[in-house]
Amino acid sequence: MESLDLPERYADLDLHVEGGSADDLRALLVAYHTYMVANDHLDFGLLSTVWDDAAENLFFNTNGHTYEGLADWENIWNFYRPQFALVAPYLPGRLRVGIADGLAFIASDRVTRFKRWVGGDLEHNPAAYRSTLVLRRGDDGWRVVHAHFSTEDEGLRPDRDPAGAPA
Repeated sequence: MESLDLPERYADLDLHVEGGSADDLRALLVAYHTYMVANDHLDFGLLSTVWDDAAENLFFNTNGHTYEGLADWENIWNFYRPQFALVAPYLPGRLRVGIADGLAFIASDRVTRFKRWVGGDLEHNPAAYRSTLVLRRGDDGWRVVHAHFSTEDEGLRPDRDPAGAPA
């Protein structure tokens, strides 16, 4: 399956970019969007179009566990797939992109997803989270080689007063 094109919601994206060309940035944003759509649907075929399939590539999930390579990712998605219903597509949040020497990162926060969980108690399933994708450029374009996801707390940071100013 080929990667997707960018939807309209990327037109007004909160985006900061360092390095790389306009073509690199576009390819990286398409890879990010393709990953996010795959994550919305737990679509392993689509994921495999942007994830580098080397077994040593790790991803850290919001459930607190580490997964190794595509086979592990497919297994966890097969486990979760019957347990949710997609309500609406993700929103990308705020993105920071860095590109240098064939490597890139995409750090995002304020990412929201809209799934209704129908199977079991999945307390680790946040509505908002942060992610970092690390990508490497190869002969077949930009591929994700590491992903790290964590929950995002929308409450007051511990170093702030109730008005949000530094304590």
